[in-house]
Amino acid sequence: MKAFSSIRTRLLVAVLFLNALAVGAFTFYNYQVKKSDLLARLDASLISSVQLTARTIPEEIHDKAVKGEGDQEAFEFYGKRFNEFCKAANIEYLYTLVQSSE
Repeated sequence: MKAFSSIRTRLLVAVLFLNALAVGAFTFYNYQVKKSDLLARLDASLISSVQLTARTIPEEIHDKAVKGEGDQEAFEFYGKRFNEFCKAANIEYLYTLVQSSE
């Protein structure tokens, strides 16, 4: 193995290996930081949307929907408000759930 017998060649291989290791570690760290930041921003957006939804819809709207006494005009009004909010907040869709006692 004459190829790796020189000290210069061994040193060059060691430096190249350390360089590749450092680049890999930096890439992995940078990926983790960006991923954490993206998930934090996504969580903040989802939480603010949920909080806004809970505070925007009057409770009687859901109560009436469960009983089947819903006012179609009120549903359309709140539906339009949600659509406007979604467009402004760049959210694809926003919905609420009605929990029945059954």
